[in-house]
Amino acid sequence: MTILEKLPSEAKCRKIVRESLFGSRVYCPTCLSSHVKSWKIRYWCPGCRRAFSLVSASWLRRMRISYQSLYLLTMCWQKKIAFGTIMEISGLSAPTIRRYIRLFRSSLVYGSPQLKGLVEIDEAWLGKRRHGNQTMLVGVTERITDKTVIRIAKKRDQEWTDRLLLDHVDPKSSFVFHDGWDGYHGIDLCSLDINTQSTSMITETLGLQIILKISGRG
Repeated sequence: MTILEKLPSEAKCRKIVRESLFGSRVYCPTCLSSHVKSWKIRYWCPGCRRAFSLVSASWLRRMRISYQSLYLLTMCWQKKIAFGTIMEISGLSAPTIRRYIRLFRSSLVYGSPQLKGLVEIDEAWLGKRRHGNQTMLVGVTERITDKTVIRIAKKRDQEWTDRLLLDHVDPKSSFVFHDGWDGYHGIDLCSLDINTQSTSMITETLGLQIILKISGRG
């Protein structure tokens, strides 16, 4: 059975989105009241006198495609279908598909593995600088187990990398290697017991750099 044959109806796709965002019952995203009234494709809350849609309070609030197209794009992205094939079967433009793939990536809910021991942190730049659309990936990995955490950097500064380390690295039993990038300066001060070492040796973080490059192709 092909993806198109598995595709639910527009009403079914809308129901899937509704249950994913609200659960069994729609509630007002402002006052959290479940006493709301439906009107066509929107809802009205008598309590705070606000109108809202299914996606207006979520990362899909600027959605301009059908729920069926959203479902199709999600399936194609999860199955890693080629970009050209997605264009053919969805009928959507290339900029639209790229926009939603970026939304999917930036809205993923990640787990929070705790890394310890000898740990590397490194960054990789995706996209071409001359086009002004570069994205930075930052990864942290355990050298012994190869357990790895990769995140899209929302900010290119020390505060963001400090938070990444504090969220995913055990400060009491870790030694962090980095390549001396400005965003890593002072990370030994972000927690009482994190030790760091800056190294100019390419081989020190080469393995993580390869992982970051491969991840950026997805």
